Amino acid sequence: MNPKYEFISNHREQLIIQTQQNNLIRSCRARQDGLPGKIFDKLGDVLISSGSWLKKISRSPIEDNSVTIYSQN
Repeated sequence: MNPKYEFISNHREQLIIQTQQNNLIRSCRARQDGLPGKIFDKLGDVLISSGSWLKKISRSPIEDNSVTIYSQN
């Protein structure tokens, strides 16, 4: 076969597959507009905000005065 024709044919197939996947994603988003979708979105927002808060805490510098050494007797 002609290499140019093969390239165009493969590119066309990829565009068709990508269009089908985009349509599937859009249809899933449309179903999430109800109450369960809103609850799921809020839960995701809470998880993201708590994750960023934990990241800030884990990167905060440790003060020398806040760390003490306890001796074990």
